[in-house]
Amino acid sequence: RHHLVNLFKGRFIFTFIWANISFRKRPERLLEAYTKLINESKMIKDRVWLHMNCIPNGTTGFDLLQIADDLGIKENVSFSYGMNRSNTLSDELINILLNMSDCFVSATSSEGMSINHLLSMAIGLPCISPNNTVITELIGEIIPYSNNPNKTIGPRGLLANIQADYMLQDLTYRSLVDEEDLAFNMSQMFKDDKMREQYSSNALKFADQYSWSKICGQWDKLLKTISIAM
Repeated sequence: RHHLVNLFKGRFIFTFIWANISFRKRPERLLEAYTKLINESKMIKDRVWLHMNCIPNGTTGFDLLQIADDLGIKENVSFSYGMNRSNTLSDELINILLNMSDCFVSATSSEGMSINHLLSMAIGLPCISPNNTVITELIGEIIPYSNNPNKTIGPRGLLANIQADYMLQDLTYRSLVDEEDLAFNMSQMFKDDKMREQYSSNALKFADQYSWSKICGQWDKLLKTISIAM
């Protein structure tokens, strides 16, 4: 923790949290987009930082250390990980890490229901992710505000364009993010304080709808309905 405090001091922090145990999250494309970002100018290179909470060289994932070295950014990115089955930190340390960050970013090729996006939004972090699967709804869609149906919640971040789609052997599809557009969105998020503040405000309102008390109440209501029907 103290090492990261010193490392992050005075910098704008992009944070990625996921396990490097498969190819679905596409962390290598995030590193490539980040390289394009910091090559934009010396000012950006000096001010921004990418922190990835995942094992950098997992046996079933990418060798992110080697990729960072090949891209010439090994000194501009940091990693953290824990010892549980998904190689992440404890809930307490994840909370500390996110509170030290300025933006949650990913290059994921698909998602079911991304808890990491919700965790980030719960503390007001805007997000940048590819425009695919549930991410489009989580970040981009304007939705009614549960506390006041007459109001809406705007976007919680930026959606990067998709460069190409591909199909796996099980006939499911994955999307490859456009690295140039991901880098552009990261640049916009870093430079535009007002936009970032608005996304942060929207993120807090959005995540509030998924609090434990509200979700448990919805499940309780649903299960009672099913019980009565049976």
